[in-house]
Amino acid sequence: LDELEQPGVFLLCSNDIGFFASESDNMRAQLERVLSNEKWARIEPNSVKYVPHREDLTRKYALKSAVAIREHPSLNCRLLMQDSELRRFTKC
Repeated sequence: LDELEQPGVFLLCSNDIGFFASESDNMRAQLERVLSNEKWARIEPNSVKYVPHREDLTRKYALKSAVAIREHPSLNCRLLMQDSELRRFTKC
């Protein structure tokens, strides 16, 4: 987890299925908070994909949105899309 102690965008996965995309100034701390919650543990997360990102917040949020649109994480993809985009994506 040491390499995750930096800003970036990550996708939490269970058996290679991404289910939660997020961004943080410290990915490790954010993941530890998520994984310490017993309700998240029921989903059985077992891997994380991530992209370090040290630039401004606008670009970080754009990257998070792009990851959510591409991967369709079931726990948050609708929150990251505009209404006009929801009609085109039906996997969520």
